[in-house]
Amino acid sequence: MKNVFCFSIVVALLIGCTAGASAQWVSTRGPEGGNLSALLAVGSDLYAGGRAGVFRSTDNGNSWSAANGMMWPWTYVFTICEENGTLLAGTLIEGIYRSTDKGASWEETSTGLPAFADVRAIIRAGSRFLCGSGGSVYASTNDGVTWVQSGSGLPDETGVSDFAMGDGVLYMVSYNKGVFVSTDLGSTWQAVTAGLPSTPDAVVITAAGSVAYVAGYTSGVYVTTDKGVTWTEMNTGLSDTDVEAIHLDAGVVYAGLYNGAVFTATGPGAAWTPAGAGLVPGNSVYDITTAGGALHLATVGGYFRRDTPAASFASRNGGMLNANVNSIVSTSNVILASNYGLGVFRSIDGQTWAPANSGLGGRSISGLVVTGNRVFAAARGEGIFLSTDDGITWVARNSGLTDPYVLSFTENNGVLYAGLYDGLNMSSDNGATWRDLTGSTLAGSSITAVLAEGATIFAAAEYEGVYVSTNRGSSWVLRNTGLPSDLSFSAIARHNGVLYVALDYDGLYSSTDNGVTWYDAGMTLPAFTAVYSLLSRGSDLFVGTDQGVLATADHGANWGDVADGLPLFGSVRSLHIANTPSGAYMFAGMEGQSVWRRPLSQIVHAQEHYTHVADAITLEANYPNPFTSTTSLRCILPRAEKVRVFVTDMLGRTVALVHDGMLDAGASTLHLDAATLPAGVYRVTAEAGSSRVQRSIIKR
Repeated sequence: MKNVFCFSIVVALLIGCTAGASAQWVSTRGPEGGNLSALLAVGSDLYAGGRAGVFRSTDNGNSWSAANGMMWPWTYVFTICEENGTLLAGTLIEGIYRSTDKGASWEETSTGLPAFADVRAIIRAGSRFLCGSGGSVYASTNDGVTWVQSGSGLPDETGVSDFAMGDGVLYMVSYNKGVFVSTDLGSTWQAVTAGLPSTPDAVVITAAGSVAYVAGYTSGVYVTTDKGVTWTEMNTGLSDTDVEAIHLDAGVVYAGLYNGAVFTATGPGAAWTPAGAGLVPGNSVYDITTAGGALHLATVGGYFRRDTPAASFASRNGGMLNANVNSIVSTSNVILASNYGLGVFRSIDGQTWAPANSGLGGRSISGLVVTGNRVFAAARGEGIFLSTDDGITWVARNSGLTDPYVLSFTENNGVLYAGLYDGLNMSSDNGATWRDLTGSTLAGSSITAVLAEGATIFAAAEYEGVYVSTNRGSSWVLRNTGLPSDLSFSAIARHNGVLYVALDYDGLYSSTDNGVTWYDAGMTLPAFTAVYSLLSRGSDLFVGTDQGVLATADHGANWGDVADGLPLFGSVRSLHIANTPSGAYMFAGMEGQSVWRRPLSQIVHAQEHYTHVADAITLEANYPNPFTSTTSLRCILPRAEKVRVFVTDMLGRTVALVHDGMLDAGASTLHLDAATLPAGVYRVTAEAGSSRVQRSIIKR
């Protein structure tokens, strides 16, 4: 059954701009795989939901194709449900999507749900669909088109994480309120507590007949044989009690663990036995189903299948471009890309990718570094690995490493620096031994970005600031003057003498005095831009953001948009320039979109893109945003021109016309009255001549 518990997150306004230029970035069609949250078998079809929407397989998981018609490129699907040809997909902040043609096209059907609905569970109960969102249960009597709050007996703010049905009893589990049952298809609910832990942590449930199994992220598995009246702990044989997925089929129950293991038990009270041969340690299992005689898994590293109980699991991700690529490097022979969950991939031509994980323990790689003919991989939970054959094989290099949970990784003049969940380590002998630089100052600090320049080290600590050492880590000074108070660092780099730090949802800051004082270098970036990666090349600084790739040659005074062809709202987690047999390319590691590339010859200098932007219409961020009924937009023109400004919904349908006529050169303020529009995310498009720009707006 459904699958994964997610902590609530703060979602910033996403703003996307596109210009009327031809696409220049192209997908390399790999690496394949990526974080999956949901699996559903419907007849001969399999559906998988994850970071890049929905994928469909018609051959029992041997190959996959995107089934995302009319979804946003960044739609994160948590759960999928089907009844009589109607597919419903529950998402992060986008509510529910509905399809009646096997995923070829989708429409958002969140009317009646809270704004920015986070839907983690959907089930068909009698003639209604039920879903959990906004701390309550909602019902639909028209196949998911509209929804109304439904069901009595639930406490306020009930975070629904899963449903199951067994022998006339409907079960609902809440990660913060416990387990509930209903005998009238969800009209009324009753809490059940006998035998369950006093602190609720249930995230998944599965049921058949009078038997049901519930699992949580700290307490493991509990079973009932009397339709939920009483429960008994059932953890004998499990390697850990953080259980993220559970599935019951023909009396046999399967449990998927956060640590990547899979176990099976033959019935209530039976001991668990390992059933995860072929799986990767740390590759968290988020959903399990059975179909076509096989056992199917959705994991943080993609899709796995086991054909018989005696067989091993095998990864089968062909066609599934869902990877979060956090690092790209190259040697003189190959290009390597890393991913949380999938590990390392290598490419000779920059277009085709093959796994390169021999010798790696788990696959949660947080970064790659190249020094000479050596490639190093940093893993979250397993430390550092070394390859001397371009990633074909790896060996652990962890002697003296004080914390195996590596968050950031860099090198300077052959010296390696590992930013840890707790402190900072360095190695001057290619990782053979590690020395602790943490001291009392960095103790307890999570170092998410690090830069070394000779004896000077800059260590960016999550929610603390930038620590600076000028004596190779013997002592540290915190330097935060000018930085915002809520700090979440993603990258740090030097460009033409200026120091830059990238912040999630707080933009880009620079310092000309080695961090003593900081200045907002992203003042001309769209509001709330999240900056994830930095790449210095000549006079140009390239930044990977949640809106593609931007470039500046004047330290942020002007920005050029070099994102043509990248997915709308595509988050660029890593940037790298490498030579291939067909020429030099810039590579972009995307969040949930794998790797894209663009000929370097098309990105000559950032200034060349300034003119392109300045000659076009500019649409500034609306205010207020989010808004309840009305909002204002400022449109800037280089010359007097006829302008058409209109609003479309998530399906591309025009829902409002803001302006259609002449505007003078310079800035014009336009007003949008959206009182009649339902809450949600909309896109404003401004067109003038051949220029076209877009922004997202949010109505509460």
